[in-house]
Amino acid sequence: MRTLKLIYSSEQELQAYLSEHRLSSGHGIVQLFSGRSPDETLHVQRMLKASLPHFVLIGTSTAGEIYRGTCVSEAIVIDIIMFETEIEVIPF
Repeated sequence: MRTLKLIYSSEQELQAYLSEHRLSSGHGIVQLFSGRSPDETLHVQRMLKASLPHFVLIGTSTAGEIYRGTCVSEAIVIDIIMFETEIEVIPF
């Protein structure tokens, strides 16, 4: 298992980050914590779903996001958990 964290700043930087870490063919979970507008959050969600088709995306809106132990506001924090095998999410 490998965990990566980033603060979303632009579509280009996100795509470069995903490419740099070779995530497009991996499997895992993407956690998205957003203090931004619903429209911007939806845009980022759609990019992640298109770029990481084998990842499960979960998310929440927040009044304060935590990134590497620091509270940030009005940001989109993305946590990526990558597994060596496929995963299945079962709602309960």
